[in-house]
Amino acid sequence: MKIYWRSLIGLALATVLLVTAPTLARSQENATSSSSSQEAAVILGNQTLFTIQEGFGSTSPEQRSQEITEKVESLAQDSSIPVESIQLGDQNGVTVIFSGETVIAQITDADAKAANTTPRELANAYIQKLKNAISQYRNESGFSGDAVEVGIWQWFKEALQNASSLTSPGARFSYTHAISYTLISTVILIIFLFLVHQIFTRISAELHSQRNAERLALRVGNSQLLSSRHVSDILLKILKAIRSFSNLVVISIYTVLVLSFFPWTRRFGLSLWSQFVSAFNQAWIGFANYSPKIFNIIIVFIVTYYVIRFLKLIFNELKKGTISLPGFYPEWAEPTYNLLKVLVLAIAGIISFPYLPGFGSPSFQGISVFMGLLISLGSSAAIANMVSGIILIYTRAFQIGDRIEIVDLRRDVIRGDVEEKSLLVTRIRTSLNVIVTLPNAGLLASNIKNYSASFRDSQKPVLLSTTVDFSYDVPWQKIYEILTEAALLTRGVLEEPAAKIYQKKLNNFSVTYEVRLYTTQPQGDSSIFSEFNKNIRDKCIAAGIEILSPHYSAVRDGNMSTLPEEALPKNYSPRGFQLHSLGNLFQVDLTWGSNGKNGKNGKQITTPNTPSGEQASKQDRNSN
Repeated sequence: MKIYWRSLIGLALATVLLVTAPTLARSQENATSSSSSQEAAVILGNQTLFTIQEGFGSTSPEQRSQEITEKVESLAQDSSIPVESIQLGDQNGVTVIFSGETVIAQITDADAKAANTTPRELANAYIQKLKNAISQYRNESGFSGDAVEVGIWQWFKEALQNASSLTSPGARFSYTHAISYTLISTVILIIFLFLVHQIFTRISAELHSQRNAERLALRVGNSQLLSSRHVSDILLKILKAIRSFSNLVVISIYTVLVLSFFPWTRRFGLSLWSQFVSAFNQAWIGFANYSPKIFNIIIVFIVTYYVIRFLKLIFNELKKGTISLPGFYPEWAEPTYNLLKVLVLAIAGIISFPYLPGFGSPSFQGISVFMGLLISLGSSAAIANMVSGIILIYTRAFQIGDRIEIVDLRRDVIRGDVEEKSLLVTRIRTSLNVIVTLPNAGLLASNIKNYSASFRDSQKPVLLSTTVDFSYDVPWQKIYEILTEAALLTRGVLEEPAAKIYQKKLNNFSVTYEVRLYTTQPQGDSSIFSEFNKNIRDKCIAAGIEILSPHYSAVRDGNMSTLPEEALPKNYSPRGFQLHSLGNLFQVDLTWGSNGKNGKNGKQITTPNTPSGEQASKQDRNSN
């Protein structure tokens, strides 16, 4: 019975094990796979650096490891960043591994707990692994400057050893061989220099012939970027630099070889060769490390060039009127293009500055501060003129070719045509053909009269005003007729609208008439006034009218007429002064004149209390 129950219990246990074994195996397998799925490796090349077991916030371990791997690869491929820049820091209470401004990895407390250590100890271990792996990666991939340096130095060193081994290194040194090798090296050097000279001479002659044939011009489409002369000059300078460098290298190698042929100069030759290779190596490493920045500068230059070309195309069309914008005048096109060009160049300079050699160094910063101080202290007047120039441009105070009159704060008057306007100064050509240069800041504070803007903008003619005096005894209707006819005969004066005449002022001895002439040629105001005044005189002479300006004495009898002799009657003579009351008193004819005869014998008669005609006229003029 006991055997039976034992057999029954054993059979039951075996059945349970058979049933539950697959389930247990699957759950163990799931647990193992689940545990392994929570770990993600950080890899550089083919090397696993460390694993990430925990997530951070909403970021899974796989995402964290992928981000860290990308940053590590970028850091390893940039040989300008030293591995010593990888450091330990703290960011918002979280331990981080960073290089410069780039956070490579964040080490949380969960990461440290999973590794049974503290966050700082785990981060230090990761940093050491990163430094070793990045150094090894750079050496194997050719990103290390040290690897380049070792390779170049090793090549030159082996070349020097092979050359110096031509002589016997032992105690029994053959001076004959050393001298022979020196002579052979000298002959080779002379032949090489001669061949270099011939080759570069022929290339230079070919460039000159191509230059004269205008075959070297650099063009993009139909636009010529550089002329054939400029291209040939650039190529000749590059050719000259290559020739000088090749000659320098060959002469240096020759010098070191000759020194290495003799035992007492071999050490000096090796030292000289080492310094030469080291300098060349440093220059090559600097160029190799700086080449990505040169590429960035070239990209910025190309983009800037085509942006400026595009802006120029647009504003040329705006200037011609082919493209129109509401509220934008064609004369604004050129200054607006210049302002945008300066802005684009400034942005390009700001973008390119970080890529310049030495940017961020103390010397570069010191020079930048010094230049900024000089500009800020010395350009206040220039800035004021530039701002004033911009205001004058966009307020459309005047344009090139306009006839303007400027009255400054000192009441000085400058009148002429606008010859040039820029952001700093404006140049005006006066009627005497004198160029007057005015700073825009002072010009903005002055009163500006523009005689050309009215007709240019609204097709309204300009009024030119002048005055002339006539005696009271001439009827104003006759004067209006004479002035109107004189205006119609004047070139540059419009018939419609007709000239306007006003009696401006009633003087003591004459009436001042103002004549306003309409013209579309304000630049010719001097010639218009001159011809108009000439026509007035001709018309007045033809009508027998005197122009009493300046004033004559009110006692008109004793004065000669102002009309020309050919316009006077043939028997004309001044009437003289008629003093009838005094003549009756003395019973004598007291008629004086320049040609009149007085008395019986034709002599001029004066009285003690009465001045002669000439004296009376002078006194009257003085009293007036």
